[in-house]
Amino acid sequence: MRSHSFPQATAPSRANVLAAALLALCLGATGALAQAAAAPDASSAPAAAAAAPSAKDARAKCRADAQAQGLKGPALKDSVQSCFAQARPDLAAKQACVKQGKGQGLAGRALHSFVMTCLTPKQ
Repeated sequence: MRSHSFPQATAPSRANVLAAALLALCLGATGALAQAAAAPDASSAPAAAAAAPSAKDARAKCRADAQAQGLKGPALKDSVQSCFAQARPDLAAKQACVKQGKGQGLAGRALHSFVMTCLTPKQ
C-alpha cells in the first residue's frame, strides 16, 4: 500500500500577500467604476427614458398600425416608411443616403464613404 504525502502548508510569502492585496484592490476599483457607469445621473434619466426603439420593433409597430388601418400594397409601404421615418429619423436618413448612393452607382467602400459624408451635418 502506498502512502501519499502531501506538501506541508507554508506561510505565504510577502510578495504573494502583496500580489493578492493588489488584485483585490483592482477588482474592487473596477466594480466601483462599473457601478458608477451603470448608475445614470438625474440629468440623463429623461434621455434614457426616451431611447428610440430598435429598428425591428419600430418597423413592426408601424406595419401593424398600417395593417390595422386596412392599408395594402403601395399605400401600406408608404405608410410604414412615413411612420418609420418619424420613429427612427436617424435610420431613415441613413436609408435615404444609401438609396441616393446606390442611385449614383456606388458600392462597397465608396458607398460607405458616401453614406458617412451624407450623414455628417454640414456646418
